[in-house]
Amino acid sequence: MTASQEYLCLRIAVDERDRYEGKALYHSLMMFLQSKEIAGATVFRSIEGFGASGLLHTERAIDATSSFTMVVECIDEADRITPLLDDIRGMMLSGLITVEPIDVQTLLV
Repeated sequence: MTASQEYLCLRIAVDERDRYEGKALYHSLMMFLQSKEIAGATVFRSIEGFGASGLLHTERAIDATSSFTMVVECIDEADRITPLLDDIRGMMLSGLITVEPIDVQTLLV
C-alpha cells in the first residue's frame, strides 16, 4: 500500500443473528476478507441503535429477543475492495453496505 493510492472504507452492517453457511455472518465476512488478503478488518458491536424498522435496540434492555448490529469495517485500495462487493452481497440476506472514498494520511506497516 502506498499513500498515493485511492483508498476505500467498506462498512457492512448486519444483525448479529444473521448466518452464512451455519456460521455468524459477521465472522464469515471477516474470514472472506482475510482470504482475499484485504489489508485489515475490524468488527464493531453496537450498544444502541435503530434501523429501518424504527425499533430501538439497547444494551440497557437486553432480553431473549434482542439482537444488535455488527459492523464489519475495512480499509484498502479501491481496486482490492471493489471486486469483492458482488460476493459480499451474495452472502447477505439483509443488512447495509456502504463504500466511501477516504484520505489515508498515515500508513503504518
